[in-house]
Amino acid sequence: FKTQPFFYENISELEAYFVKKADEEQQSLVNKIRKVHGIALSHAIPLKDDIIKLYGSQIENTSTLYQTIRTNAAYKSIKIPMKATENGYQFDLNHRIFTEDVPYGLDIFIEIGKRLGQETPFLSELRAWISSIGLSYTESAVDYIPEDTFAYVRKQGIASYDTSSS
Repeated sequence: FKTQPFFYENISELEAYFVKKADEEQQSLVNKIRKVHGIALSHAIPLKDDIIKLYGSQIENTSTLYQTIRTNAAYKSIKIPMKATENGYQFDLNHRIFTEDVPYGLDIFIEIGKRLGQETPFLSELRAWISSIGLSYTESAVDYIPEDTFAYVRKQGIASYDTSSS
């Protein structure tokens, strides 16, 4: 890259589509947890709705996820984490987006899908791509998930936890 792009303002429609696909798979898992295990998860709403809920009037155009992201004033001037090199910029693979969001975010959704018996083809493909560019992790949040997660959640009374009034 000749210049360091903005993370949100420069998002393409294709990139927004990928974010939407990931969100749809996550929402599908949330809906299955609600149905099968009776856990409310009222705070687990679609990404576009969540951004609108959080930033409301700061967003110029909420017609699509793409526009919601691009026109959110709160996201202005946030740049993609990159390192300056002699030839411009390259991704900073040591940034938390790569070191935390994958092993402690993406991996959890894929594991929950496995435990629910529900495939996560897009999330799994995204994870495979991340591995293909040379990123590997020695641990992940999956290492810390109780074996019977859903029984544990119900036992702790978390199933009825509701943040919708917050």
